Amino acid sequence: RQRQMCIRDRCPNCGHITPHGLYRRINRVSIFYIPVINIRGKSGETCEYCGFVRPLNISDYRKAKKAARQ
Repeated sequence: RQRQMCIRDRCPNCGHITPHGLYRRINRVSIFYIPVINIRGKSGETCEYCGFVRPLNISDYRKAKKAARQ
């Protein structure tokens, strides 16, 4: 499952100030197609200009998510 928001930021790879897709991917264990336990989650942001993916830890992801909502 993947959730995505959009923030404007400078890309560390190409240097352009462009929209970045903010995502959080969560792997879950399911029983009879019902999700039961979250195993691990990965979060990051993707530059819309060059496609560079920068991984984020959970605290940076939460800060960026809060900034995207404002």
